[in-house]
Amino acid sequence: MKVDSLCDRFLQWALSRKKPKTYKEYARYVNQHIIPRFGKMHVSDVSAMDVESYISQLRATPILANRLISTLSKLFNMAEKWGFRPQGSNPTRHAERYREKARKRYLSKEEATKIMDRLTFYEKQRPQAVAFLWLLLYTGARPAEIAQARPEQLKGNRFELEDHKTDRTGRDRIIYLPPQAVAVISSLPRYQGGTITGIKSPTRLWRTILEETGITGLRMYDLRHNFASVALASGSTLGEIGELLGHSCPTSTKRYAHLIEDVAVARATKIAAYIDNMGR
Repeated sequence: MKVDSLCDRFLQWALSRKKPKTYKEYARYVNQHIIPRFGKMHVSDVSAMDVESYISQLRATPILANRLISTLSKLFNMAEKWGFRPQGSNPTRHAERYREKARKRYLSKEEATKIMDRLTFYEKQRPQAVAFLWLLLYTGARPAEIAQARPEQLKGNRFELEDHKTDRTGRDRIIYLPPQAVAVISSLPRYQGGTITGIKSPTRLWRTILEETGITGLRMYDLRHNFASVALASGSTLGEIGELLGHSCPTSTKRYAHLIEDVAVARATKIAAYIDNMGR
């Protein structure tokens, strides 16, 4: 068997066994990278050196390189399971992952003011997209979570999502809604059998807002990071933030721990200034 045929079988397996999002990710890496590079090789001929040679070309994009290693690893694990390679011969076994630099992009006060001003401006013209973005700002939810939230999942001041990114825990994802978010939802019409906002993504409006404000390097997903940073600044603990963001593992929340130092320094500075005033 050649690798392109293995990939066809692998994607058929993933389509029936994996979540749609996982299947799409596999399909993207397989079709854009694995088949063009390895497709005509025999499955049994792909070596660790072949994998290392290709992955080394992607060192400038470490996240892509690491995701490709993971996809190749799963692909060749299945090849072993199906009898197309000897057991224990996976060519990615000793592949080293690249260090990924975590994004640390948050809204400045000036940027937040500009974005909120634009949201208010477009409120009547693009109510669904505006509501979507307000919900991201007010809840720290993932864009995909807001996209899939349905009216019947709204329970007072919270959304209860059964199918979500971390549902391997067996728990519903709870999105807590402050009064501002509840007011946004109440202003929207109800879409029979649809989602709360009625759209999959406000990407077009988001791009328009960034162009009009001159803000660069900010993704919609960064509004989630911003929510966490504001929560820390207002005195929330990492555990509380993890609960609000729906993290199944404390390690996920610890990526925001570096912000604690900034908050602590600011508080210490305020206390020192108060002590100075006492002395005077």
